[in-house]
Amino acid sequence: MHDRDEGIQQVAKLQRSAESIRLYGFFAEAFTAIVQVVEYVDTVLRKHDRIEEQYLFPLLEPYAGQSVRAMRESRRELWSAFTRLQEIVEEIEESKVTGNSIHELIEASNDLARLLSANLEDDHSILYPLSRQKLSPKEYAKLATDIANSIHQPA
Repeated sequence: MHDRDEGIQQVAKLQRSAESIRLYGFFAEAFTAIVQVVEYVDTVLRKHDRIEEQYLFPLLEPYAGQSVRAMRESRRELWSAFTRLQEIVEEIEESKVTGNSIHELIEASNDLARLLSANLEDDHSILYPLSRQKLSPKEYAKLATDIANSIHQPA
């Protein structure tokens, strides 16, 4: 749940920064905020997704295989959008700016914000309630232990 709250803040930061660049043009403060969100997604969210993929999804598949498949597909879309934004950010950082770079930055930021927001909402409204409903107390306890142990491992 902490990851979700932090994720919502990152989505808002990404949306504000993209909108600011759209309205007022490119400036360092907004670009730096986008870079910070990219770093957050690449570290915190990547670890969060890895943990769910490794520990939660295998437990839920027997009970809700279609939901798990749908969530995996939405995550593939999210990571594709992330990669696109990351590449645009790196090009701008390396001064490889084209006439479309700013437009692409805004578009990629908005795409990632939309997909990240949907992912966070799916976790909150589908994944976590489903895990509470379907997993046995023993499975839930094992999941909690696995997650706690993995939090202390490097990403």
